[in-house]
Amino acid sequence: MKQKTQGIVLKYFKYGDTSLIIRIYTKNFGLQSYLLNNVRSQKNKNNKIALFQPLSLLDLVVYQNKSDQKLHRLAEANITYPYQSIPFDFTKTSLVWLVVEVLDMCLREENENEILFYFLSNALVELDKIDSEVANFPILFLLQLTQFLGFLPNNGLEIITQIEDVFQSYMPEETKEKLCNYFDFFLAQNQFNPIINITITERRKLLDIILDFYRLHIPNFKEIKSLSLLRELN
Repeated sequence: MKQKTQGIVLKYFKYGDTSLIIRIYTKNFGLQSYLLNNVRSQKNKNNKIALFQPLSLLDLVVYQNKSDQKLHRLAEANITYPYQSIPFDFTKTSLVWLVVEVLDMCLREENENEILFYFLSNALVELDKIDSEVANFPILFLLQLTQFLGFLPNNGLEIITQIEDVFQSYMPEETKEKLCNYFDFFLAQNQFNPIINITITERRKLLDIILDFYRLHIPNFKEIKSLSLLRELN
């Protein structure tokens, strides 16, 4: 059945000589894989592959098959929101890759979750619009995402205590208190670029801790490969 929806591209794979399989988190159907034929054909003069860059926001027309079928067909795709800064900002681009890696490991459901979809799409638009410091974005994004994944912490102490208990890695009380206060500050935010006086070393430590927190709660949560690139820029 032909249906309309919106989607956030995660990644695509080449399929055969001319086709793509595209992983998309959709507003109406959750995480889905779509086959797009002849997009890589030499006869196809339209560069449609550009539509399917990581985290592109799209309006879609899809052939949604029976629920027991894992691969559906993509009929049409158009940009919902054209990014103005992300493609041209190395830091924002590296953040996109980090978000893609995290979502690829966390999103498993094939059911509608409009609230999560709107959170993700709004976060990406906000990232694109930020014209100031974006270094705190991954911490804020990852903390806010936990509420949709089912393990939102009550405070910073809960995060650090869980990490210390599982990994048997303890830090000085003064450092622990300071990091807990930072986490409490970020957990209280409803924006992605709050003003806070924090060093690069402290920010990196917070990000390492929140990624370890994800490892505790998400099965097979692997090393984030784009993290090294992000740290070269921040």
